[in-house]
Amino acid sequence: MLHLNNKVPKCLCFILILLYLIILFSFTYLVVSPKKVKFYITNASLIEFAYTNNTLNYNFVLNIKVTNPNHLVAIYHSHVEALALYHDVEFSSQILGTFFQDHHKTTVLNPVFKGVMPLSEDQISKMKFESSSIYPVGVKLYMKNRYKVGSININPEMKLKVHCDLLVPLASYNEILGYPFRETKCHA
Repeated sequence: MLHLNNKVPKCLCFILILLYLIILFSFTYLVVSPKKVKFYITNASLIEFAYTNNTLNYNFVLNIKVTNPNHLVAIYHSHVEALALYHDVEFSSQILGTFFQDHHKTTVLNPVFKGVMPLSEDQISKMKFESSSIYPVGVKLYMKNRYKVGSININPEMKLKVHCDLLVPLASYNEILGYPFRETKCHA
């Protein structure tokens, strides 16, 4: 009988500690309530987008707004890379580096994709070049994120992939007819 009474307080103590930890974790999670980072393309311009002699000449400029909507969570964005695509064929990429975002902060990234790309027959058939003044261009962002709550770093890096579908006017078309680019929300 003495042996049974000794086990009950230990078991009860363990259950109370476990219950306390669950309540503490739940309360902390509700207070912190992490939200997804928001990505918008606020401006995009195709200064040049010309296909001649199996070669693509391009000059594509973007403004990407990255907003951390969290109250207590700061974010380290590392290894940020932007890709530009036309009909799902990548035509350029740019490393944007690493940056830190405190809570309730917005950062603007300004990648410029400029160059000449020789195209294979397969790429040409996939890209379906048309003579147009507005082009469907995709932008993908790849990055690794680490989170910080107060002074506590939460360390495994989490990979994030963001995709933006854009309709981008040629700069010359925009100047003549005044077709402005419309801010576009991206999806993670």
